[in-house]
Amino acid sequence: MKIKKENSEFIKHYSRVQMRLYTYLLASVHNRNDADELMQEVSLILWESFDKYDPSYDFAGWALGVAKNKVKEHLRSRKKSPVFGEAFYESLTQLAQNSDDDQAERIELLRNCIKKLNTSDRKLLLMRFKKEFSVKKISEITGRSGNGIYKSIARIVALLRSCIKRELIKQESR
Repeated sequence: MKIKKENSEFIKHYSRVQMRLYTYLLASVHNRNDADELMQEVSLILWESFDKYDPSYDFAGWALGVAKNKVKEHLRSRKKSPVFGEAFYESLTQLAQNSDDDQAERIELLRNCIKKLNTSDRKLLLMRFKKEFSVKKISEITGRSGNGIYKSIARIVALLRSCIKRELIKQESR
């Protein structure tokens, strides 16, 4: 009977975080096939090690920690460096812990909206979020003021936000 209870406990916890895990994996590896494969691996690890899970700890945090480790292992095995820096992935993990079921869709929309940005805006995002340059360093590289960099980043974020909203509205009207 204990096994049956553990199974139902696992299913209860896992079903609540399954979409968040997939969203995190997809955003981390940028490839649906790799994300699907990693999802299977993470799910199996969670299932096999559920007896070691401490119920006083947040299941989503535990599961996302396993996913984060699998992503790092995956990137190392493929000899790929992470697309973004560690701080970005930490933020992504936090986001995944608080995300809705439609988060994977929004991440895909974000990628598409980033592609629509002009080259200089994409370069600015790359420096700030992928390379994790400080505003001061970006200012030195571009010859622009720090205040100008902050304003540009805020403008780009606003553009991305409105692009995502437009795309969501388009999808809802279909």
